[in-house]
Amino acid sequence: MRRRLVGLSQLSHMPNTELFRPQLIMKIRQSTNFVDHLPLDLQKYARESYTVSIKVVFYFAAVSTLLAYLVRMPVCLTFLP
Repeated sequence: MRRRLVGLSQLSHMPNTELFRPQLIMKIRQSTNFVDHLPLDLQKYARESYTVSIKVVFYFAAVSTLLAYLVRMPVCLTFLP
């Protein structure tokens, strides 16, 4: 999220110090309702950050599931007494 806000601070009228306040980023991370109260340009970047993080979590879960299945395959093929 901080990387996305760097680009915003260069294009925006808002000062850098207001964008990078740790309290602001922590509030965005803790509550999705807080995003609705932000200016529109900050809402855009916060939502993009959520989108990217959800995609990364989904891909990680998919790869983990595939690896778990591949590791389990040899066990299913062996005869267990």
